Amino acid sequence: MVHFIGFAAGTLTVVSFLPQVIQAWRTKKVQDVSFAMMALLMASAVTWIAYGVMTDDMPVILTNAIALTFQAAIMTAKIKFQQ
Repeated sequence: MVHFIGFAAGTLTVVSFLPQVIQAWRTKKVQDVSFAMMALLMASAVTWIAYGVMTDDMPVILTNAIALTFQAAIMTAKIKFQQ
């Protein structure tokens, strides 16, 4: 039950990044995306992944790895499309 709640919470967090990923790549408008915020979120995800590995917590590892992928996609769009 605890892992189910962990996966549910993580899934909601991961899905919350998807609209921004889609919008950034579709419109190529990323001026309002904060570079500092994205860098902090990515550092946070890496830290959570390390914690998950150390505690053998698969929901934490998996959901943060996916979140990091989406965050990297947003950051890549920010760098690529910034004018």
